Amino acid sequence: MPSVLFAGGMSCWTPGCCRGGKLIGMNGEAFLECVAKIVGRETAERYAKRFGDLDKPHTETILGYEALAFYVYSTGVAWHDHINGSLWSENPSREVLQFAGVLNRALGKLPPYVLNDGLLFRGYKTLDAEAFAARYEVGQVVRFHGFTSAAFREEDAFYGNVLFTIKALTARRIWFLAADYEENEVLIPAGQSFQIVDVTVSHGRAAIFLDELP
Repeated sequence: MPSVLFAGGMSCWTPGCCRGGKLIGMNGEAFLECVAKIVGRETAERYAKRFGDLDKPHTETILGYEALAFYVYSTGVAWHDHINGSLWSENPSREVLQFAGVLNRALGKLPPYVLNDGLLFRGYKTLDAEAFAARYEVGQVVRFHGFTSAAFREEDAFYGNVLFTIKALTARRIWFLAADYEENEVLIPAGQSFQIVDVTVSHGRAAIFLDELP
């Protein structure tokens, strides 16, 4: 889970792979090379075989290589930890930035999650919930440089001693594209900004309330 950062400072968080919000020269072959640098050549090619021609539509809106991005991110091997770790670092790798650009664009093709006013829940475990929550000040704007998975039912949120309640604008349900179907989870694109609207701490547990900004 990210530390608190002010929005800004990473105005183009996908340098070298996008221009004017568009991916430059991205296609199935180029994306497979990107994935190979993240997961290894053999694993990338094995994953890609599931989707046939990566440049052809996989669904009505999602291309084959975009479906591959969802698959890689959601496998039980936890490539998402590596991807998000790089995005949150001071110097994200070029291949991870390219991957994030593809996955962000693909998420934008899916309908936003709007049930219950987009209210979502994400659990997090930390050694000291009070110290963790102290970094979140009401009114502050934070940017989450990585992707954020969340549940739309509080009881399905990942167990921990910190509970984020997020009123999301850009979350998408991706269960039908995920490696392991999970119908109760959604994914928020990388690089989104949120305003902290409330923070409470009690009995070693913290609750942090965020509103996603447009």
